[in-house]
Amino acid sequence: KKSTSSATLSTESSEIDVGALVIDDSESPEAKQEKALEWLSQQNIVVNYEAKKGKLDANRRDINVSGVTVTFHGKPLVEDTQLTINYGNRYGFIGPNGSGKSTIMKAISARSIPIPDSLDIFFLDREYPARDDITALEAVMETNDEVERLEKKAEKLNEAIVDADEDEQAEIQVALEGIYDRLDQLDANKAMARATSILHGLGFTQTMLGMTTKEFSGGWR
Repeated sequence: KKSTSSATLSTESSEIDVGALVIDDSESPEAKQEKALEWLSQQNIVVNYEAKKGKLDANRRDINVSGVTVTFHGKPLVEDTQLTINYGNRYGFIGPNGSGKSTIMKAISARSIPIPDSLDIFFLDREYPARDDITALEAVMETNDEVERLEKKAEKLNEAIVDADEDEQAEIQVALEGIYDRLDQLDANKAMARATSILHGLGFTQTMLGMTTKEFSGGWR
């Protein structure tokens, strides 16, 4: 038995704008996934995989999916493929330009295949600018714009909740909780530890954290 989900991504040979998808960090995981899959389906990318019996363990740290097929406008990029990503390993994805590497990666980031809820996914579709005035650590910690946006959204929701009915108040409350959770993650006292953890996970050494982004090759940026 196969389970099918629709997804859309951009390929290196297409003209799809990879920046067209905007996910609000204050939204619930379900809402984020629904938005990502809807955006993917608009780009005519379809993902099929073999369904397994039983519920996916939310605390698993590995990804293991059989029978994965990804098509873009009907053209298969991978067919009936075993996708295995084990925790603690680093993987390289190799292929010619225009073969659909970015499309497949975007499909994974949209969770179009079963992925444990305990795993966070960050999809970087372009390199960070080469600057001599900001370090790698500072680049990851750049959150001021997001904090300001979330605070304004929370202010509007707090104003709206006054005149909302009971059902609307419940929805607004859920949205506010998501915003405040995200603001807590972006707290300056926690941002450095989180940014350091992310960069170490990508292979950055302690010395590299203090290097300016201009000192890195395009791949590292």
